[in-house]
Amino acid sequence: MISNPLPPRMCGVCFSVLNSQLQVTPFWLGWVHPDRVEPYDHEAVPVPIDERLIPLCDFCSQPGGLVTFRTRKSVFILSGDGIRDMGDDWAACERCAPLIRKRQLHLLLDRVVAVAPGNLNRPERRKFRSEVKAAHSKFFAADPRELHS
Repeated sequence: MISNPLPPRMCGVCFSVLNSQLQVTPFWLGWVHPDRVEPYDHEAVPVPIDERLIPLCDFCSQPGGLVTFRTRKSVFILSGDGIRDMGDDWAACERCAPLIRKRQLHLLLDRVVAVAPGNLNRPERRKFRSEVKAAHSKFFAADPRELHS
């Protein structure tokens, strides 16, 4: 199993959690914003996580990632010319959490596409859904369990 040498970080500009990424060419190990439809208007500014963190759902990117699911295996995604560590803990909002508990991938994808910002046309929605499905399928394959406080 590959362990992540980087401690968790949030962005000092937008206060969202950052993902660690290993880029192969040229070699680089650092933090990046999570993928989303609309690009961020700033580069990631990694700072230690503190009370300013704005919890977002790791599935639909909406505010309110209040339920935590921990995967039994690490989840890595190929991203451009690098490998993105998606982490073992995934936050879910109150709308996505029940779909995850019931392992309803296609209903979860419907929600993610429905709340995606911007006006995506049909081919863009299809492409976005396909990309999200790849990541979320890996999440379900990593055997997630809900953490209770």
